[in-house]
Amino acid sequence: MPRKVSPTIALCVVARKDEEDLIDECLASARPFVDEVVVEFSSVDDVAAARNAAVSAARADWVLMLDAGERLDPASGPDLRRLARRLPAGAHGYSFRLRRGRDVPIDELAARFFLRRLGLVWRGEVHEELVCEQAPESTVFVDAESDGVIHRVVARPLKEAHGLIEQALARDPDDVRLRYYLGESHLRDGQPREAAACFKTCLLTPDRLPRPLLVDAFATWLEALITLGDVRNIERVARRGEAAQALSPAAREMLADYNERRGRLTEARRQLVLALDPRVSPFGLVRPEGVGGWRTRLHLALVDEQLGLVEQALQDLSRATDELPDEHQFNVAVLGARIAARRGASVARPWFERAAACAPDSLDAHAALLELRLAIPELIDTTTDDSFSALDRDLANQEWQAAYDAAMRLPLEDLAALARVLYLAGCLRERGAADAALDLLDRALDAHPRTRPVYWLLTSVLIDLDRYADAQIALEVLQLLGREAAQLPELQSALAA
Repeated sequence: MPRKVSPTIALCVVARKDEEDLIDECLASARPFVDEVVVEFSSVDDVAAARNAAVSAARADWVLMLDAGERLDPASGPDLRRLARRLPAGAHGYSFRLRRGRDVPIDELAARFFLRRLGLVWRGEVHEELVCEQAPESTVFVDAESDGVIHRVVARPLKEAHGLIEQALARDPDDVRLRYYLGESHLRDGQPREAAACFKTCLLTPDRLPRPLLVDAFATWLEALITLGDVRNIERVARRGEAAQALSPAAREMLADYNERRGRLTEARRQLVLALDPRVSPFGLVRPEGVGGWRTRLHLALVDEQLGLVEQALQDLSRATDELPDEHQFNVAVLGARIAARRGASVARPWFERAAACAPDSLDAHAALLELRLAIPELIDTTTDDSFSALDRDLANQEWQAAYDAAMRLPLEDLAALARVLYLAGCLRERGAADAALDLLDRALDAHPRTRPVYWLLTSVLIDLDRYADAQIALEVLQLLGREAAQLPELQSALAA
């Protein structure tokens, strides 16, 4: 039996002259997984031509196309040959996810891994697209999903991209695709009114937009209108998108948030339920992480809780947990425990135990677990860690003297103990016992001299005690430790007063 030949892969990188310092990292991200490397330099306004030249210079079966400011995800490299072998008949290649953003990563689908075939070319002056020259409408790229991720670490400057789009539109004012990208550029540049005007114009002829861009156009149009607070047009555009079956999960998330802020919880819930149904909520090219999946289920859980649908909210959270990235597991378990507490300690306990099992060793996490134990006293003595049970019972029962005595004896090496001391110090300060709070904070400083929340509370306590010079020193240490600047003016104003 003849041996199967492994497909060969060329890495093609397009860079501008001012991006030479980005090339090495770009190449390093993909070089271990390819057989050939081609680097082509482009002018600012001729990226498509540079990409076509790079593909022409390649000799491998497949092409992986990257810009200098992009990096192949380490987990995607080993999957390249497997993707090449399983390409469905009739398809030209794969759409990879161009990922940007950190807090809420946003993916944009783009054809970046494809067969090196005659007739497959890049075209367009901006937002270049890869098409089959003989039959552009029949070009097929398969979504590689999580197997194909590219991180966009350096993007083209916004003003530069904006100017290129306007120049291209001046040459071809009827190009609705360019009009959409101009609206998107306006929106990212903080110009929602101009963005809304662009989307309105390009959606006068919706049949001229590719379906994925049509879906994204409705979402970004709604985003612009919601930013403007244009109530009448928000409702109108939502109805148009609904009629065109072009409201994406992201669009429905925005509508749910909009309706939630207006107190229309039932409508918010309807939008979120529809966002989870792929039959009525298609994805465009832009896909915020978790939208239409776990992030939408979390939003739905919060709305269900507000509606008093506690059992449904817990079901929403359970379903979301199955899809959650690890870094969100703890916060969602804490949320589940808080909601479940409305049904009693026995319902909350599994959520609390899940939170305790995946909690990071951070002060915020220990503080959250402590708040749960105090809010649901039945959890004290029934959880795996009962070394703080006596102190926690005193805190839950507001036995402040007993809690103070216990805290003054408590070893403070770990963050769980520190969380309790800070909680008690805050309670004592609120009750006018600033001297007792200061005793606790002195112990906390000895054990954790570089912990920002200690200095934050210490500054407030010293102000209460009229020890302004000491408070000023504590504030300066807090600034040196990098406390968020937005939170400092409150303390600075108190010192000035």
